[in-house]
Amino acid sequence: GLPAVRVDMLKIRPSDNTVLAATHGRGLQYATWDYTPTGIAAHQSPEFALYPNPANGLINMNFKNDDEKLIIITGLNGQIIYESLTRQQQIQLDLSDQAKGIYMVSVQSGTGRRSMKLVLQ
Repeated sequence: GLPAVRVDMLKIRPSDNTVLAATHGRGLQYATWDYTPTGIAAHQSPEFALYPNPANGLINMNFKNDDEKLIIITGLNGQIIYESLTRQQQIQLDLSDQAKGIYMVSVQSGTGRRSMKLVLQ
């Protein structure tokens, strides 16, 4: 019985498979959903450590494995300041030529994507 309205949020309570939909203008709607999990493996993001953070320019990155990964560092305006495809488990970057501020470090691999905030002082 959900009317044709925009849904702003959709949540499921796994204990009893109740689905809650928060609509725009029609309040909350809920129903019990009878389903069987498919057994698809959980999504795993690439694991990495970034230090020191905050940094003065030199940063180190350690990765859990040597899978191929794409490292992208962007400013808050979206401008890419560093991009590299690597299999290394440890890298050191010199970002001392970049302006002080907040940057986003994103690592993408075959298993997913993970992002972390980096502060340059």
